[in-house]
Amino acid sequence: MREIILFVFIILISLLVLYLLSISGETRDVVEINNSTEFIDGDTVAIINRDVRVLYRDMLMDTPEIGVQKDRWRDMNGSCMLDIALRAREYLKRNLRNISLYGKTDRYGRELGIFLGEGSEPLAIQMVGEGLAFCYYRDLNARVEEGLRRYVEKCMKVEEEARRKNLGVWSCR
Repeated sequence: MREIILFVFIILISLLVLYLLSISGETRDVVEINNSTEFIDGDTVAIINRDVRVLYRDMLMDTPEIGVQKDRWRDMNGSCMLDIALRAREYLKRNLRNISLYGKTDRYGRELGIFLGEGSEPLAIQMVGEGLAFCYYRDLNARVEEGLRRYVEKCMKVEEEARRKNLGVWSCR
C-alpha cells in the first residue's frame, strides 16, 4: 500500500512540475546552429532540418532590414541603417550558437525564440547595447510574458544607454 501511495505522490509532483513549467514562460526546446544556417538579417535565421527550411526570429530585438526599411524608421538615414543592418547580421554570424524556442510563431510563420551565444545572456542584450538593434518590446505593459520580463527590462536599460551615447542605429538620425 505504501508503494502505491508513493507512486501516486511521485506522479502528482511530476504533473505539478510540468504544469508550473508550462505557465512560467520557460523555454521548450533548443535549436543548435549548424552549417545549414542562413543568416537573413540581424534578427532572423533560416535552418534546414530534414530537408525543411524553418525561419527563426529573435523575440527580444528588432534590427534594421537589409532590404526596404520599416515605416517607423522612415526618418532615419537609409544608408546608415543599411550599414547597421549588415553589421548586425555579421555580429549574429560570429556569435549565434543556439536558439531557445518559446513555442510560438509570429504573423509571418517564423518560430520565435531567444538567440544565444556562448553565455546565457541573450545576444539581443549585447546587440541593443552596441546600437545594432532596437528592443522589440517598447515597454513592460506590452503583453510581456513573465519569463521574458527580466530580459525586456535589461534590454530597455541598455537601449537607453546606447541612445544616450548615440551608438549604431541612434547615430542614423
